[in-house]
Amino acid sequence: GPRATPAVDGGLVYTMSREGLALCLNAATGKLVWRYDLTRGGKTATPQWSYAGSPLIDGSLALYNVGTAGTALNKTTGKLVWASGDEMAGYASPVPFTAGGKRGVAFFVGWGIVGLNPADGKPMWQYPWDTRFGVNAADPIFIGDSVFISSGYNRGAALLSVAGGKAKSVWENRNMKNHFNSCVLVNGFLYGNDDNTLKCIDAKSGAERWQLRGGLGKGGLIVADGKLVFLTERGELIVAAANPSKYTEIARAQVMRGTCWTQPALANGQVYCRSQEGELVCLSLR
Repeated sequence: GPRATPAVDGGLVYTMSREGLALCLNAATGKLVWRYDLTRGGKTATPQWSYAGSPLIDGSLALYNVGTAGTALNKTTGKLVWASGDEMAGYASPVPFTAGGKRGVAFFVGWGIVGLNPADGKPMWQYPWDTRFGVNAADPIFIGDSVFISSGYNRGAALLSVAGGKAKSVWENRNMKNHFNSCVLVNGFLYGNDDNTLKCIDAKSGAERWQLRGGLGKGGLIVADGKLVFLTERGELIVAAANPSKYTEIARAQVMRGTCWTQPALANGQVYCRSQEGELVCLSLR
């Protein structure tokens, strides 16, 4: 099945398949509006675990993490606006940012991270970040004029200053290694899955504040109402306080079986959990 979450804009739904096929559909009827092969007939190198970045709608553009540094289509017509080179993409979704008073979109690709002008695809800054198998999958997190990146396979994390047209390392360590589920940022602290360990680190320094070891697998978390909501790989749902001083658990329950690599989703006080096998569970957190 697909790896990417659809984007919804103006009554239209934008999707990307694992093979790199972009579709625009009418949200009310499901009727096809346009389709485009982002690999341009297989010319672009496909990542080992297929395409996974979700589309980003930015003004008149639909942006995709395909190619050396992204691809842009006209969101109305599906026509190509610009394309980067044919090197392997990363697995993260494009992320909009404003740094140094300039607006752009960041792509975490196979070779590193690049911030570019979405109108023409020209780079504003870039930073190499080599990871085993080219797996740069967790979405970048912008903190003012800096951006946090993290990768698994013992690569670690870094905070980069990106103001002034150059990306410079503020700090780099192995205190947080996100395989593919991203951290969440709360009041200057990052909470995330560090290779099976739930951790809190200081975003400014990269220093570890606390950890909860084991049992998480490759599960993911979200944050809401000052609380962390974590679904472990084996279907255990954990609610904890987003507190940098100490780990404070509020609730825990086995809510489903199977393999759970997808972050939970929260809407109107209800949390939705999905397993790789296709089971869906909805629970009230009111």
